[in-house]
Amino acid sequence: EVLNAAVSIYRILYAPKGTINNKNAHEWEKFRVRSLMYTFAAASGGVLLAVWENELLWGNHRIESTATFWLKLTQVATSIVVFFFLNRYYRACIAEERLRGVPLHNGSVTILNLKACGLWGQAFMDIICLLPQPLPWLDIEVSVYNDAFNQSCNYPMDVLLTVLMFLRIRLFPRFYGECVSSVRTEITRAYGNVTRLEIGEVFIFKYLITTNLGMVLMLWFVQIVFFAYCLMMFERPMSFINISHSQLYEYNNCLWCTVITMTIVGYGDTYPMTRLGRATMMIASLSALIMVAISTHIVQVLLSQSRKEAKCVEVMGLLEGRDDVKIKAAELIQASWRAYLRISVEMDAARQQRAVDAMLAAEEAERQRIREEKEKMERLLEEEAARNRQSDGLFSFPQMGSFISRVGSAEEEEKDG
Repeated sequence: EVLNAAVSIYRILYAPKGTINNKNAHEWEKFRVRSLMYTFAAASGGVLLAVWENELLWGNHRIESTATFWLKLTQVATSIVVFFFLNRYYRACIAEERLRGVPLHNGSVTILNLKACGLWGQAFMDIICLLPQPLPWLDIEVSVYNDAFNQSCNYPMDVLLTVLMFLRIRLFPRFYGECVSSVRTEITRAYGNVTRLEIGEVFIFKYLITTNLGMVLMLWFVQIVFFAYCLMMFERPMSFINISHSQLYEYNNCLWCTVITMTIVGYGDTYPMTRLGRATMMIASLSALIMVAISTHIVQVLLSQSRKEAKCVEVMGLLEGRDDVKIKAAELIQASWRAYLRISVEMDAARQQRAVDAMLAAEEAERQRIREEKEKMERLLEEEAARNRQSDGLFSFPQMGSFISRVGSAEEEEKDG
């Protein structure tokens, strides 16, 4: 909220004010976007014309013809159109800076004004990338020695200049950011000024390759097509040399070789023989490593969860955790109940065993008591008998027995009588 407030204040205080050449800031912005659009269209058309001219030159056995001559003139005309609209583009940029209050000498496109606006480096690179192109009456061949087969290959200058024309692709991020998307607007510029961030083509390129999967896929496609075409142009002289090669003068074979090289597969069935072809595949391999890292990052960004998604996953995890807790609690209760039943059975069995043991112990104690009393009675009888034998005036047990037997016989005689 603080940043939004600061941006609002910045837009109020430092918004473009006034007019230049009867155009306000909004009109100059539309003028800048339209000029950049025409610049990119003319630059892309020049590349297509160069490819067309190169194919006609190859089909005519590298001999100049009227068609190739007029195509070169058309390329020169498109380049003039490119520089015309590029000048209008930077003129609009300088006008917008003047409306924002930047002190500039005048509204013309000069090195001093470009440096004051911070656009000199960008403009210089634009000129360097837009200058190379095939030119009429420039029929020069360049010889490159190849160590693989100890022979030289001759390349027309048009081939090398056509390859350099593909540098115009650097205009695409700026075209996408200013003409297609809303990456570079007054609001983003205000954010950049408040946070001291330069909203330039480097930022736009980083933004596109880290947030737009379609842009990354298009970069893969463009690089494969570009490196395959460069490989075909550099390997075409091999068709004039009587040695075995991979027939990379055909675009289908070059496309296959580029794909297996950039994907780090390398079957070995096709491979370049010329020095420039090998250099092209080396650059393609390094570019593929960078693109793999970019693709991995953007896939990770796309698959990463937003705040709402993360919260939903967290809630789902809590619900699943609660269900798991319920299941674990039920399992714990069941296990406790089973343990209680098992312990109860064991305690009942132990209680019964103790009762049986106590009963047996009581019976054994009773039998022991009876034995002890019997032994005690026997001892008392023996002692009594011993005292009777020892006492005076008493007879012994044998005498008592004979006496009892006589008394008994007397009684029987009385009964008989």
